[in-house]
Amino acid sequence: HYHFAPMAFRPRPVQRPRIPVWVVGAWPHVKPMRRAARWDGLVVQGTDADGQPTNAPANLDEIVTWVTVERMRNGLTGPYDIVVGGTTPADDPAAAAAITASMAAAGATWWTEADWDTATIGSLRARIAAGPPRA
Repeated sequence: HYHFAPMAFRPRPVQRPRIPVWVVGAWPHVKPMRRAARWDGLVVQGTDADGQPTNAPANLDEIVTWVTVERMRNGLTGPYDIVVGGTTPADDPAAAAAITASMAAAGATWWTEADWDTATIGSLRARIAAGPPRA
């Protein structure tokens, strides 16, 4: 836990009542998922079909359903973001679009490009030059 002295953020955010807060939820662990459901969005930490950790799990539709039910159960309404991530091929726009489209179809509202394992300066530059994948 960290404690800070009173401070002021400048410039003030345009959003009211505050900027959206996205909370990491580790699926299928209930406590972090409940915590994330109370805020404005979920940054998904889950597992893929092989049980390996991933930000874009194969069971995203199940996660989205769980969050939706949990929010309804607690009377929470309004917009809610589901943030997933992973890697898409910079040299194959159709394959990149297929990856992000499958996540959008399962309920994701944001995609973050994140290559934590194999990225090189060259691969990162290529991904940036290719632009964001289009679902």
